[in-house]
Amino acid sequence: MSTHIPVAVIQHQRFIHRVTGAESLLLSSAVEGEEAVTGWHPVTDGCGGREWVVERFLALWAAHGARGLVLYVPDRLIRDLLAEQLDAFPGLVLRDVVSGARLVAAWETCRAAFEEQREERFPEPPPRPAPEEAPPLVIATDASRGSRGKVTGLGIATSAGQVQMLSTRTDTILAGEFAAVNAALERYFSTSWTLDILTDSQKVWARLNEEHLLEGPMRSPEETRCVQRVWDMRRLGATVRVHWVRGHNGHVLNDVADRAAVAARRKAQWKLDDSSAILERLRTDLREELRTCGDLVPRAESRDYRAAA
Repeated sequence: MSTHIPVAVIQHQRFIHRVTGAESLLLSSAVEGEEAVTGWHPVTDGCGGREWVVERFLALWAAHGARGLVLYVPDRLIRDLLAEQLDAFPGLVLRDVVSGARLVAAWETCRAAFEEQREERFPEPPPRPAPEEAPPLVIATDASRGSRGKVTGLGIATSAGQVQMLSTRTDTILAGEFAAVNAALERYFSTSWTLDILTDSQKVWARLNEEHLLEGPMRSPEETRCVQRVWDMRRLGATVRVHWVRGHNGHVLNDVADRAAVAARRKAQWKLDDSSAILERLRTDLREELRTCGDLVPRAESRDYRAAA
């Protein structure tokens, strides 16, 4: 009899039908890289379908938890919920990173089954060309996370002179960098079909330029959401290029995104009521700089720039 503690993965995502508007949850799980259990479930309440994820976990625990269970779930809310109930599940080990051969095998099996089901219900649409009236948009993103607590500021600056300040909570600064890219894509996808993202995180740049984007390990919920959004946008026909620029090195968009991220974090940490004056100052500074700056996406790679793949 094997003495290994079983390893398992649960992956889920909500989808909205383009015609009916009905929401459904695609849920997939795998244990030890064996055949995955995958299916669609209706979303009918404010829980976002997470009750189906909990139900799947309970089924996995009943079947495999006698010797404990190592479980990876990308959804941080689910992990936090289970972490609060560890006394009820002796031997449960929650992982927020996919690592080790056995867990990677389970993740790959789970993802393959997940993608097969998704492609069956949402087949690949024909590419859509970018509208001629919508020029390419260059967007710099950045994150700022304090040394204490999880409050993370997100900054976004665009070649159109727009600046956004957002805040969230993340476990790491890397998760914050992914959250910033995801927020930028969500905000500006409707304005252009060609987006050049500038990040000063080499890990984000490398991850989002991987050839098989969905097959890599997901180290945080923020990474999962960002990777999924990039994949979805490209699938719809958008051009999303992710470049790396060295931070704090004089690039106008990166500098403003950095200032916006720091200001957003301080606003959240210090519970400031109004940041409109700061935001307006950032936008004014950015628009003045854009009048005289050079290429926002450098033409050649250097020690300060790495192009999209």
